Amino acid sequence: MQKPVLLHCEDNSGSSWKKYFAGFNCQTAPPHEITGPLVRWGNIQGTDNRDLTLNRKESLVNALNREKALQFLRLNRIRQPKITVPTPSSPYPLVARHLHPRESNRDRIIYSYAEVARIKADFFVQYIPTLRDYKAWVFDAKVFYLEKKVPVVSNTSLWLSTPSEQYEPVPVNLDSDTEKACLLAVKATHLLGLDFAKVRLCVDMKNRPVVLDVNPVPNPHPEASPKLVQLIKKRLLARQHRPASGEIWLGADPEFILRNKDNGNLIYPSHFIQKDGLFGYDERSERREGRLYPLAEIRPTPDTCPLRLTEKIRHSLQYGVTRIPYKNVEWLAGSIHYNRYQIGGHIHFSGVELSSALLRALDNYLAIPVSLIEDREAAVKRRKQYGGLGNIRNKPHGGFEYRTLGSWLVSPEITRATLCLALLVAYEHHSLKRDFFQSYEMQRAFYKGQSEKFYELFPLLWEDIKQTHTYWKYEKELQIIPDMISRRETWDEQQDIRMKWRLEIPGMSWFKS
Repeated sequence: MQKPVLLHCEDNSGSSWKKYFAGFNCQTAPPHEITGPLVRWGNIQGTDNRDLTLNRKESLVNALNREKALQFLRLNRIRQPKITVPTPSSPYPLVARHLHPRESNRDRIIYSYAEVARIKADFFVQYIPTLRDYKAWVFDAKVFYLEKKVPVVSNTSLWLSTPSEQYEPVPVNLDSDTEKACLLAVKATHLLGLDFAKVRLCVDMKNRPVVLDVNPVPNPHPEASPKLVQLIKKRLLARQHRPASGEIWLGADPEFILRNKDNGNLIYPSHFIQKDGLFGYDERSERREGRLYPLAEIRPTPDTCPLRLTEKIRHSLQYGVTRIPYKNVEWLAGSIHYNRYQIGGHIHFSGVELSSALLRALDNYLAIPVSLIEDREAAVKRRKQYGGLGNIRNKPHGGFEYRTLGSWLVSPEITRATLCLALLVAYEHHSLKRDFFQSYEMQRAFYKGQSEKFYELFPLLWEDIKQTHTYWKYEKELQIIPDMISRRETWDEQQDIRMKWRLEIPGMSWFKS
């Protein structure tokens, strides 16, 4: 392996990290020719190494502008301090901030408009009172070190004592607050296109997690710094590892709704079936009242073959017909129904480690193609609440769940193609390098359903896909995706999926008593 390069800045922050990067070429000027892995430590000079660059140039440019970073988070519906322009009537206090993360220690709380002119600041944000505060160190889509702010009492004389605060390390799974904070820290780091960062978070007075700041050039930390460098070195050694055939398992729990064919009304699957099992319903209840559950879902057993998994899905659906054997109860998949019930096509992965490279590949090489064949108007509505970029959930049994897609249950052909493409990306993600979502404009286009921008880029993505070993194994099953995209064809989510799957439907009708 070529000796990796640490490209850092000339200030104290960059230089102070050099001692941790033994075995790296540590330099402040970019090499004339980049042949080995490149780690950018706040330095945006030169070009990236396409094979492997940690904290790539374009993403780093975005993250080094703290105001722009907050705009990325807001676009993705992540709670963060709102940027504001101070006026005499503004709700004080506010926080005066500097653009560059290295100057974050100069941020100040201001309590009146009179202070604005006296404070040197680049922009201002709302002040968020907090219940709990955290600092999460993120690398490769995982939090590897977490600190929580704790109160301490200083001074020996009790009557002179003044409360102060410090941070102490805590387990990432200490409680539900730390788990939510860690998931949010990973998501914020990913949406900024970063491989590593220190993320400041809090739980606000309404008990909601909030991202306060994302810093891609943190100061050295006696415990976190050695861990980070160790993880970077491990990543460099393992970057070319491709799981052996049969190692990766796919699972799924796609959702759908039930509609009365006679009057068009929603029918709750909880009228007919139990929550758990092969054919059940999602835990989200109507208005969270815990009685009526609008989303049905199937849970086939995982498989290493997407074709077998598709057949398991077919059997699950046919079993569902025995539980809901009514010809006038339609089953609808897709993105959203009745303008309020968002449904998803969650795909589970195990046998492959979640990483920033894999998550970026899923967003670009899976989510973009699927977004071009789904109903765009419905997808835009769904993404206002669910299905954002990089939406994952770690599973207690190991592995993770990718939650960005709508429900691809619309037909067996689309189901088969989606699962084949998901497995391909999982196996081949190290060679799938394109990332269009480093751009704020492209992220915005995804949420706005501006498909023309992605139609132009799709041939580049598909050509990369066709160069992989896995593509030729599933070429026939995958072909429906470029065929539909070339015709600008999208799926019909108003069609009963029982018909598309050719399920045997009994002739009886359902009447609500």
